[in-house]
Amino acid sequence: MKKLVLLAVILMASYLSNQSFAQCTPNPQYVDSLYDIWPDSLTNLPLAVIGSDYNTTIDIKTLTDTTSSLGAVKVYAMRINAGDVTGLPAGFTFTPSYSGTSGWVNGGTAPNLIPVQGCVQVYAPIAAVAAAANGGPNSDGIYPIVVKIDMKVTAGIFLTATWLSTITSLAGPLPVDDDYRIKIVNAGTGFELEHGPAVFSVSQNFPNPVHSDYTIKVGMPSNGKATVRINDILGNVVGVTEHNLVKGSNTITMSRNGLQAGVYFYTVSCGAEKMTRRMILGE
Repeated sequence: MKKLVLLAVILMASYLSNQSFAQCTPNPQYVDSLYDIWPDSLTNLPLAVIGSDYNTTIDIKTLTDTTSSLGAVKVYAMRINAGDVTGLPAGFTFTPSYSGTSGWVNGGTAPNLIPVQGCVQVYAPIAAVAAAANGGPNSDGIYPIVVKIDMKVTAGIFLTATWLSTITSLAGPLPVDDDYRIKIVNAGTGFELEHGPAVFSVSQNFPNPVHSDYTIKVGMPSNGKATVRINDILGNVVGVTEHNLVKGSNTITMSRNGLQAGVYFYTVSCGAEKMTRRMILGE
């Protein structure tokens, strides 16, 4: 009987432990902020330390409107589909704070929709962190994490609120979140995750939000021509420029070129290499 009671206590403790990481709480410091995602790719996700579990939160404040080549876009909800998060080490979980498939649903009534806060819990137990130490694409414990955010919108011919992922005619990709990375390190190791000169890399634009000109830093493993393509939220191409870059770090200065306020995505490509990031154009 004692063994059964002990087993029940252990199972209940395990259940409660798992439940504690099942859902996060949005950080109140972002309640008055513009829509965005924290941390961004400049801050990036914290290091995972061998010998400890991994537990961090990504905060999200939803969009309510933006612009596209079709005109105004109203955003009713946002969500992250399980299949749209790739690159996580085995045993790491990525859990949004909503349940089901409804996503983070904006309040109010169009055109006066009200943004809501949400968050995502990224968690791994001690064993999963240790097992991932020497993994990743380059077997160095660095895992690039790709996160795509789906949005339920009305715009132009889409008069009924529709998830972008269900519109097969879109030319552009689904909105892509910041280029996150998780690095596994030994306890006591303290350093920032940086791209080496032999790695193709694309920084978050600065400043963000953009009001006039902005810059993008591109790391190149060799001399080459890079193409910068700007897409609106519906995937429509609204700008393309080409740049001759040199090996190492390059700074590209871009102009807003009269684009309306809203959320856009820029893709920098060079040969087979390509990275997409999100930027905000302010009023």
